[in-house]
Amino acid sequence: MKWINQFLNYILFVVIAICLGIFGSIYFEKSNQNEKSVQKKLSPDDLVNKYMKQAQADIAKQERDSVNKIKSTLSQNKLPQTKSKDISMSDIPVEKQIAKDNSMAGDQSLTETFDRKSYESQAYQIEDQQAKKEYAKTFIENAKKNGYHITLSDDLQVTSVKPIRKPTNQANDNDTFESDPSN
Repeated sequence: MKWINQFLNYILFVVIAICLGIFGSIYFEKSNQNEKSVQKKLSPDDLVNKYMKQAQADIAKQERDSVNKIKSTLSQNKLPQTKSKDISMSDIPVEKQIAKDNSMAGDQSLTETFDRKSYESQAYQIEDQQAKKEYAKTFIENAKKNGYHITLSDDLQVTSVKPIRKPTNQANDNDTFESDPSN
């Protein structure tokens, strides 16, 4: 009897293993087919198009929501109302006014103001050029006093420096000259 029991257990085990193998292969085939169908259905272009369509739908929904909110706000008259105050120039402190000198702001036109500023800038340039020339003149005089001859270019750059030779009597340093040698 023991022998029959072992034989039946062995057959039961084999039948269960075969059933599991059959069901496993069926399951594997179906999952493989599903993967292939999904891969065939969703190419990269289709996937991108799907996400673009979804994004467009989201943007359209947001746009509709914002338009509806604006319409509801307008229909309820909840627009912020600004109150304009008439402020005279005398009420504003002078340091906060744009045109601080009212006499010049009203009396001169734009071209007159431009001409005046142009004239002032030209006058400053002329003064600056004269000051540079005067400085160059004193620079050259100081260099001559110190024993150098300096030449400058038109843009006041030093172009050459030469020492000035001073005549010296090296042999007769202690000798004196007579003003009247006939005596």
